[in-house]
Amino acid sequence: MRRIGVVLCALGLWLPRVLEGNEAAMNLVCQSFVVRPAQAVPDPSGGNASDCIGEFTTDINDLGEFRSINGEWFPYNGTLGYTSNIRIRSVELGLEWIGVIEVDIPKAGDLNLNFITDFLEVDQAVSATTQGTVDVGLGVEPVAARWNRMAGSAEGTLTLRMPSPFEAGTDLEFLHRFEVLHYRGSLTYTPAAVGTTRVEARVQLPRLGGSGHFEGPMPLIVRDARTLERVNTHWIAAGGVDFEVLGSRDVEGVELFLDRIASRPWYAGSLFLLDGQPATPFQDEFDAWDVFVVDLNDANANGIPDLSDPQPVAPTVPTVSLSGPPGALRLTVTGEAGRSVRVEWSPSLSSPAWSLIRSGTLSGLPEVIPVEVGGSSGFYRVTSP
Repeated sequence: MRRIGVVLCALGLWLPRVLEGNEAAMNLVCQSFVVRPAQAVPDPSGGNASDCIGEFTTDINDLGEFRSINGEWFPYNGTLGYTSNIRIRSVELGLEWIGVIEVDIPKAGDLNLNFITDFLEVDQAVSATTQGTVDVGLGVEPVAARWNRMAGSAEGTLTLRMPSPFEAGTDLEFLHRFEVLHYRGSLTYTPAAVGTTRVEARVQLPRLGGSGHFEGPMPLIVRDARTLERVNTHWIAAGGVDFEVLGSRDVEGVELFLDRIASRPWYAGSLFLLDGQPATPFQDEFDAWDVFVVDLNDANANGIPDLSDPQPVAPTVPTVSLSGPPGALRLTVTGEAGRSVRVEWSPSLSSPAWSLIRSGTLSGLPEVIPVEVGGSSGFYRVTSP
């Protein structure tokens, strides 16, 4: 019986490992923070103000009236100055004063260079006193703010002391709870292939120091080795709440890309949620967030993280099968269209002397190639350069 062997070779091709989804570390931090309502503590300078309540919101109508209380403080002066609308109510008198409060925060810099304001970073402890002003229609008055938060906790205390609008010469002091919104977890992705720009990615972001999470897709477009564009998407939070994440070009007049930092495997940028609290009618609250991504993956060792470095496509190696009865054997070769193949024969494998029987270009459909060479035994191979 004729001995026929089939050997499939792919000469001159670099076949990289199969790429799995890569993983990067991601921090997501809201630029706003929450200050909860509080009742005034007894005034050490005299007077009786303990029935007064201080509360904050960014949800006001055209008349300056509170529509809801969301507790949001947001930055108005870089990362240092924060502001909100304040309402001070006297339950006993049935009166209220509404105005604006502006206070500096402590630790407004970024000493650990991770592109997160230290005050907003749960890992950072806060213990300091800052100054500010309040104006509830009686002129600008000074405010003293004392902040305390333990490292690892999202919640802390904020003591605000200011002149009382109800009783001249007395002060009001409120002991509020404040809360920062910091999420940290993974961004898992499949790198874009050569000739493409789309990066399919997902985030899993548990909240630090508190309960909650974000999870969902984060599709990206590689603009160049340093720039990633975000595509509009939706994330799901605790309780199944849906958050729409606006794309890099969805905010009119502002382009919010993720940019790689110098030669480091770091990406930083900002994003907007369409509505930072979907359960409330007001949209423009807790919507601005800072993003910091660290991607240590670099499959081709070219110094560019895989997140913005298109990866080579592994060539599709043709498949070969041998079939048919003696005297009518044939090879069936299947591979990607346009790939050239050669069918060669050798009488021996120990001292091969391959001779060309047939060559051609694959069409993408199975190609049937007869392999009979007139009665002599030997070995056949199909090569694809």
